[in-house]
Amino acid sequence: MSKKSRRLINSAQAGPAPVAPVQPTPVTPDPQFWFLPDAPPQPVNERDLHDLMQQWRHGRATHSG
Repeated sequence: MSKKSRRLINSAQAGPAPVAPVQPTPVTPDPQFWFLPDAPPQPVNERDLHDLMQQWRHGRATHSG
């Protein structure tokens, strides 16, 4: 039996750890942050954007084998 299996079995027998209650924090917007730039948007070629996104995702794919 591996160490990982023993650890999983032991943690399952011990039961869940007590969880402290989470206090909600008030959300205040930062006046210095803007979601959109002041510059007008530039036209984008959808096919080029799709190809760039596909290349980016391909480089970060995980293998399960």
